[in-house]
Amino acid sequence: MTQFLLDTSVVAWGTSDERGEQLWLIEPVSGEADTYTVRNLCGGSYMDLSIFHSTKSNSQKWVIRKESTNGQSWNWRYISLFHISSKSLRILIQRYLQWHNHQQWMFDIQSRTASEVHASINNCSYISRDFESYLSDALYLILPRQKIQSIWQNSGLGNKAWRNNIFDCDDFATVFKGEIAKWGNQTFKADGFAMLCGMMFGRQATGAHAYNWFVDSTDKSKIVFFEPQNGTYADNAWVYAGYFGLF
Repeated sequence: MTQFLLDTSVVAWGTSDERGEQLWLIEPVSGEADTYTVRNLCGGSYMDLSIFHSTKSNSQKWVIRKESTNGQSWNWRYISLFHISSKSLRILIQRYLQWHNHQQWMFDIQSRTASEVHASINNCSYISRDFESYLSDALYLILPRQKIQSIWQNSGLGNKAWRNNIFDCDDFATVFKGEIAKWGNQTFKADGFAMLCGMMFGRQATGAHAYNWFVDSTDKSKIVFFEPQNGTYADNAWVYAGYFGLF
């Protein structure tokens, strides 16, 4: 069993979306092929085997790659941890299921790049073809609906009254986007990523509206829309056609 710097607590077998300590940021090591660091989002510490500590942090570098056999690459990714030398530890991608359980790891990607988010936007029929967007970050954590709902309930927006121009739909959407960022800042000690919460402006025959949007955590090719005034979701954006958004 690995030990973690700063004593980050890890639940090994949980599957709940609420298990924040199971979220890891895997980042490439500059200049080293197939080599990554694995950082816990909540604790901010790196995956490290304490018995192999070195002054140059080589014990925090992990080789992650897809191995092949008989000229074919495996699609299933299992991780075997073993000691190569005093300066390196490796995670090999394997498919053999007869290995011991402690050698089998499953990574489920919970993030999307900006280009992947754009692909989901382009697939959405409730966003107009002349849609324009602005983005400021490169990697986005996709939040499950129950977490979004929890952040909204704690934001107090449900008790705020709509006021013409003073605090109307775009203000609700702006504040909720900020609430998502505040929650991430309080929850995660690691950085280098953003929580995905977009704003969108849409129009229909009766007028225009501003609301929030997310990539669906259960189907990451899909965009879901969120009304920050009352905490409800809609797959069809309440029949508004989005023409501008940011995330």
